Amino acid sequence: MKIGIIDYNAGNLGSVTSAVKALGHEVLVLKSFEDFGKIDSLVIPGVGSFSHGMEHLEKARLIEPIKLYFESGKTLVGICLGMHLLASSGLEGKECSGLSIVPGVVRKLNSAVGEKVPHLGWDSIEERTSISLGKQQFYFAHSYYFDVERDYESCISATFSWGDKNLPAIIKYKNCTAFQFHPEKSSHSGMKLLADVFKLRD
Repeated sequence: MKIGIIDYNAGNLGSVTSAVKALGHEVLVLKSFEDFGKIDSLVIPGVGSFSHGMEHLEKARLIEPIKLYFESGKTLVGICLGMHLLASSGLEGKECSGLSIVPGVVRKLNSAVGEKVPHLGWDSIEERTSISLGKQQFYFAHSYYFDVERDYESCISATFSWGDKNLPAIIKYKNCTAFQFHPEKSSHSGMKLLADVFKLRD
């Protein structure tokens, strides 16, 4: 299977590429829309701010191709910032529109609840659907979270605890799967999640 990974100057391209290759898939790094027709699944990686991420996607003329790829029904995966960019809008950097694939707003984590911002390091997540995670932990590195619109909360398949709230850790919406944590840096547990997502196209 050929996995396309978008290169938009937003961080963890190398680690995601290595992880996908370790799973036995071919990787095509995408810098322009011409290559979208050559791939079986698409990954939006990313580390950094929401507004800068959208600016880079716009500059590379990749916003519409990503939306069209999602509408085609093929597998779309978002990781960390890549998950956030799927939202309707974000407040990180400066308020701006997102890809509007999953309705919601990206907001800053609240440090007033006794939690340290950024949310950095290994943490457990709680399943809301049957994805068989058990007591495994995953690697987080973020200061913002995806506040999914109320009518779409059923797409949240796993959460992490933040104060007295449970915030989205994994979102599954139609043919899109998004991770707040970094599965590519989460050892065997994260690699298994990535493998399971790509198997949907086998």
